[in-house]
Amino acid sequence: MYITVTELKVSNPALTTRSETFLEIEWTVTEATGAIEEFRYQVGSGAVISVNKETTANITGLIPGNMYTIKIISVDKNSAPTEQTTYVQISFATKPAVPGPIDLVNSDLTASDGQIIIRWKSSGTVMFYTVTISELVTNPTVVNNPFYITRGNVAKNGYRYTLTVKANSNSLESGEYIEKFRTVITQPNPPTVQSTCLEDDSKSTSIYVRWQAPTYPNGDILYYLVDTVFGPTTVPQFNTSINVLDQKVGPLLEESLYCFRVKSVNDGPDKIRTSDLAINSNVASQGQDLILRKCATHKILIKEYRNSTELMSSMSYEIDQLLPYTDYDVWINAINAAGDGDRNETSVQTDSEVPQKPLSVVASVVSSSEITITWNQPSPRPGVTTYHVEAYEVVLNAQPTFVKFSNLTGFSPQTSTFSGLEAYWNFTFSVVAATDKGNSEQSDMSGRVTTRQDAPGKVTNFEITIPANTLTTMQVSWAIPLLRDRNGIIKEYRISHNISGTTTLETITAEFEIFQKLYYITPDRHYKVELYAVNTINQIGQKEQMIFHAIPKNERPRQEHDESQHGDQYEDLGMDNISSYQGTKDIPNVYDQIGRVQTIDKHYENMLP
Repeated sequence: MYITVTELKVSNPALTTRSETFLEIEWTVTEATGAIEEFRYQVGSGAVISVNKETTANITGLIPGNMYTIKIISVDKNSAPTEQTTYVQISFATKPAVPGPIDLVNSDLTASDGQIIIRWKSSGTVMFYTVTISELVTNPTVVNNPFYITRGNVAKNGYRYTLTVKANSNSLESGEYIEKFRTVITQPNPPTVQSTCLEDDSKSTSIYVRWQAPTYPNGDILYYLVDTVFGPTTVPQFNTSINVLDQKVGPLLEESLYCFRVKSVNDGPDKIRTSDLAINSNVASQGQDLILRKCATHKILIKEYRNSTELMSSMSYEIDQLLPYTDYDVWINAINAAGDGDRNETSVQTDSEVPQKPLSVVASVVSSSEITITWNQPSPRPGVTTYHVEAYEVVLNAQPTFVKFSNLTGFSPQTSTFSGLEAYWNFTFSVVAATDKGNSEQSDMSGRVTTRQDAPGKVTNFEITIPANTLTTMQVSWAIPLLRDRNGIIKEYRISHNISGTTTLETITAEFEIFQKLYYITPDRHYKVELYAVNTINQIGQKEQMIFHAIPKNERPRQEHDESQHGDQYEDLGMDNISSYQGTKDIPNVYDQIGRVQTIDKHYENMLP
C-alpha cells in the first residue's frame, strides 16, 4: 500500500522538559505508524540524529537562553519505491543560565562619590536582567547588560550590600542569584564632638568628653581614640569600644584649660583606618567658666552663714529630694573676706528604699509548657532589686491557686520565663519587687492565658469484658483522660483492633466522657485492641493496648495490658493474625453499637476565658 508523505507527519509535538542545556520533546505518531521505519530530529542546520522508533528525543549540549528550531523527521522506506521523508518543525528555548558570581576584578566598588558599578558574570543568551541591591535598588530594575551603576549618591564605603539578579531570555527567567558584597573601606570620618555637656560632666579633677559616631564610618568602627592636644598635664590616651561614646578623662589640674581630640578607627588597612581629628577645645576643669561650653557642676548649691562662734562647733545640713541608691559627689569649703578656702570633697551613696508596685504585668504563651512574663518597674531604681514572680493556675471558675515561683535579681531585666507548665491550662501571674528595705505591694494579676495544646495522655477506665449471658460479644469501654492529662481539646478516639482478622482502625467522635462499644467475636480466640485520644490539632495521645482472650463457656475471660506476657505465644503471628489463632477469621460484625454518657465539662468549655 502506498502512503503519502503527508500521512507520515507526526502530530502534537510538545516540550516535556527543559533546562539550561537540555530539551526533551515528544510527539504523537499518525495512523501510518506501520510504514515509518524511524524518526529523526535536526536542531537548526546541525546533524540529523536518529531515535529509531522512539517518540521522544533528548537534546543535549545546548546553549542557555537560546531559541532552537527543531525538525521532527518521519522516514518511510517500505511503502514507496524510494525512501521518503517529511518533517514537522517546532521552536523551543532553553532556560537562561543563572548569572553570577560578582566580577570583583571589573567592578568599581569605591563609593566615595556615592556611586558604584557592580558587574557579574553570565553565560549563554540573555535579553535582559532584573536587579535589586539591598538599600540601594529596592524595586526590581531591568538592565540589558551584566552590570549596574547606582544613582543618587546613596552608596557608602565600607558597607555591606546584597545583590539579587536574574537573567531573562525568550520570556523565560533563570533562577535567582544572591551574593553579598562590600564596598571599599576608606578612611573614616571623625566623630562629632558634642557642643554641650550634661550636668556633672565636669568634676574637680576629671571631665567627660562626649561624641557621636561619624555619619560615614566608611567601614566597621572598631574603637575611638581620646587623648590631649594641650594642657598643663599629660593625660594617657584612651582606646574605647565601639559602643562607648563618652570617656572620663583624668586626673586633671583644677581650674586648668585642656584641649582633647577624638579619632574614629575602622577595620581598614593600617594606613587609612584612623580618621582626622575631632577637637573639643578650651574645656576647663571645675573652677572657671568654659569658653565653648559651660557644664553645670552641681544640682544643688547651698550657702550657709555662721558667726565665728558657730564655726567652732559641729555643723550639719540635710539635703532632701535625692534619688535612692545613687552616688553623689559632695564638697564643702569655708569662705571669708580673703576668699574661698580649700574644698573637702567626698562621695556618698544614698540608701535604698522599698520599691514601688510593679505595673503592666503581661503573660505571653510560648509553647504548651512555657510562658514568658514581662512587667514595668517604675523609676527610680530603688536599690539592688529582686523580683518574685508567682504563677497561679485557674481551673474552671475557681480562684487562682499558686503553683510555682521564680526569683530574678537585677532592676533592668524585667522579664521571666516559666517552663514545665501543664499543657492547655489556664495561668495568671503576679510580681513583687524587693530590696533590702522590704517588698513592694503585689502587682495586679496578669490577664489569664492558656498554654498551647499537647499530645493527650492515656484514656481512663479502659476495659474489655464479656457482657452477661453471651459468649459472642466483646464490650470495649473507656473514659476520657483525667483533666490534667487531656492537654487540650479531645476531638476523637481511635481504636485499632484485629477482630475481623486484619488490623482495622476506627475513629469515634469525642462527644461524651464515657464510651462502650460492642463487637461480635468468636470464643476461644485472642484479640488485640489499641486505643488512644486525638486532639483538635491532630496530636496523637498516649496509646493503651490490651490483649483479650475470649475463652469458652464456664471459663473466666482474661484481659492483659502487658503484651510481654503473650510475647512467646504470638511473637510470630503479628497483630493481624492473633484473632484467627486456633481457627478461621471472624465473620464481619453483626452489630456495632456504642453507648455514651454526656460529658461533664465539655472539654474545658467552662475553663477557658
